[in-house]
Amino acid sequence: MKRVLSVILCVVLMLGIAPMLKLTVTASAKKITQYSRGDIIEYGWYPQSRVTDSNIIRRLYGSSPDWDEWNSYWYISQLSAGSFMRYVDIELYGQMYRGVRFTEYRPYETGKESSMDNTYQDDNGYTPNAIYWFKYEPLKWRVLDPSTGLVLCETIIDSQPINYHSSLVTTTFYDADEPYYANNYAHSTLRQWLTGWNGDSFLNTAFSTAQRKEMQNTVLDNSACTPSNAEFDAPSTTDKIFLLSYKDALNENYGFTSTAFKSDSARVAKGTDYADCQGLFHDENGNPYWYLRSAGYLGYLTCGVDELGWVNYDFETYGTYYGVRPAFRMNLTSNITQSGVLEIGLEPLPVVEIDRYAESMKVDYRATVTFSAAVENATAGAQIHWFVDGKDVGTGDKITVKEAKKSYTIQAKYILDGETLAESKAEKVNVDTGFFAKLIAFFRSLFKKLPVIAQAYSDMQK
Repeated sequence: MKRVLSVILCVVLMLGIAPMLKLTVTASAKKITQYSRGDIIEYGWYPQSRVTDSNIIRRLYGSSPDWDEWNSYWYISQLSAGSFMRYVDIELYGQMYRGVRFTEYRPYETGKESSMDNTYQDDNGYTPNAIYWFKYEPLKWRVLDPSTGLVLCETIIDSQPINYHSSLVTTTFYDADEPYYANNYAHSTLRQWLTGWNGDSFLNTAFSTAQRKEMQNTVLDNSACTPSNAEFDAPSTTDKIFLLSYKDALNENYGFTSTAFKSDSARVAKGTDYADCQGLFHDENGNPYWYLRSAGYLGYLTCGVDELGWVNYDFETYGTYYGVRPAFRMNLTSNITQSGVLEIGLEPLPVVEIDRYAESMKVDYRATVTFSAAVENATAGAQIHWFVDGKDVGTGDKITVKEAKKSYTIQAKYILDGETLAESKAEKVNVDTGFFAKLIAFFRSLFKKLPVIAQAYSDMQK
């Protein structure tokens, strides 16, 4: 088993983030103080749902650059692990997508070797040497305290360690000759991932410049979970985006139970497909663990929320399988945009459909049938291609299948430069091959009156 009770391994080598999205904030009538605790708002964007539509995937493949041009997750080289995971952000028909590909598994602890036994990626359905696509979608935030503007991400949007340099034996580090522990949030790599590192951050990726201006700079108390663990207190920081503290997770005014070791559905959250791809662990009910920023009772331990909503203080700082559930405070005087507007074009995906489509139709032996198709949201240079039994038989708005002697399947596909942008549902044409049907067709052919059917066969579709 890949997890030991009370030791929740979770370490995905931290994802690099690039500010690729452009967002426009549009005014809304409501301010944060006009919401109630527990309300959901939308603010910012981030890759979340996995793309399963084959038409979109084919188009994304065709639009993506060569593998060596994909962006490397910059933190990987610092671990001497090579660029085994890369990503690319692509706009397609007015929607932003992120592609992810890894050539090795991400270990669930920073110090472990890459293997199927040392990761949760395979458990989540992700394997090396494949490209996975995720859709940028609005982030949803739960209002915890409208009077102060505090909101918490409703879902677990990524999977990162508190400190990817740490391990069970490496717990103390130095900054300007001053020692600090691995669970020191002020010095943590997760805080840097959230707020900024080499110009990249979750903050810059998920929110536009205009949106960031509407987020408060919050002074954070980074004390350890209890006074008895004060040796692990971290200095205060001032950040726009952050993790909740141990005290926050016990705050009844935020809608949580005040007892740490007690199940609390208000503290339970689900993860996104994108977080799963990074190696997020969750139990048999699909509930992950997520980090808090307060230090635990040893230098390599920090606080977190488990799958039942308990608040624990024994989460390893080097686990990459723990979830990230950010929080921030909205300016009290700011109007809230419900998700913002992408500045990446408005062209929707094309759709191709066979006119008067029927899942199946029945025709006489040697009947000639003309099919037609229409395209919505046409793309310049693309054409409708007709496929009979999977074989490309021609292009254009119409196609005629002449004097068919056996049943066949027909489908229309909308193709650009060899890539399928959209495809219709396949239609089954059942040709009557019975003795009398053939006999009738023989006499019809003598008088040159074989049936000719345009796609107006509503009385023949049964």
